[in-house]
Amino acid sequence: MERKFQHILALLKVSAMPQDVKDSWMALLPEMTVEQVNRFIKLLEKELQEALEAAQNHPEDQRMLDKLKEAMEFHEEENKNIEQRTLAALQAIEDELPSAPSTPAPSPTTSN
Repeated sequence: MERKFQHILALLKVSAMPQDVKDSWMALLPEMTVEQVNRFIKLLEKELQEALEAAQNHPEDQRMLDKLKEAMEFHEEENKNIEQRTLAALQAIEDELPSAPSTPAPSPTTSN
């Protein structure tokens, strides 16, 4: 049964279902019978097969997905570069600040 759960996890990972629906199915799994689990696996496998067939029938979709992936990778790299430059700039500012005095400043005295 554990292998079936691992198989379901892998199928859910690539499923087009919204995350909240996937989470609901995951919550139901421990309550499902073996027969229900088997039917759910078949349903997920059918969904995956149909998605693969659709991708083969529409190569333009694959090109769009490839471009989207490239754009996401580019933006991730740009975000890393921006973060590194920002941290370096903050460090330079911090280095320019005068050091804090090592002895505490005298507290003001009040006269009566």
